Amino acid sequence: METGAIWTKYPSTYRQQEMQILAQWVAAVQSGSVVGLPGCGRSNLLDFLCYRPEVLATYIPTLHQQVVLIPINLHTLPTTDIATFYRFILRAFYHTRHRFSSALQEETTRLYQENAQQLDPFITQSAIEELLLLFQSQSTCVVWVLNYFDRFFEEAFFSEETTPKTIDTLRGLRDTFKHTLCLIAGMSQEITCLPNSELLGGLYELLDRNICWVGAMVDQDAHNLIARAMTIATVL
Repeated sequence: METGAIWTKYPSTYRQQEMQILAQWVAAVQSGSVVGLPGCGRSNLLDFLCYRPEVLATYIPTLHQQVVLIPINLHTLPTTDIATFYRFILRAFYHTRHRFSSALQEETTRLYQENAQQLDPFITQSAIEELLLLFQSQSTCVVWVLNYFDRFFEEAFFSEETTPKTIDTLRGLRDTFKHTLCLIAGMSQEITCLPNSELLGGLYELLDRNICWVGAMVDQDAHNLIARAMTIATVL
């Protein structure tokens, strides 16, 4: 698993334009999609967003609540059934727990350990709701950064394990916690281009409302990338 250490080597100005857009979404607790073709740096941007929360904070200094970003790499989801999906999210909370208050760390650990082998989707979803209620009580915004969402949706659509409820419950959770939870979906194509995108139901509107396109780097970011690559090559 990638740790946050590598992202400390990136300057705080990395992908400044895109970070400003994402910061606006987070400040307003609004969901959206981050779109970029393979190789453009979309995943790097989303990881930078998640692992450099202090940089995000500089874009929204007047924010009146805490923000917790939960990186959820759907490319590593082992299966698309709904119980596994929610256990997967619980694990993502668990892996990010060091950023929480001590009380939230304890509850996150407890809920993950109690449900790590749970196959009942009602119970795993209830554990997620319990966590979100705790964050809500501490006026903390939770951002699920769902990278490779388009691949997940396409695989889920063709999987016999998945029903539309797997997708519907994402919108339902966001609506239940609309002032606490927002979703940022990383995709290689715009949501309107997804096959059978109408099956996203209410989630379609949510993710199509705000779109951040990841294009070419500005010169400064490109120079920094080349410098890091050359440093690695020299060491090797």
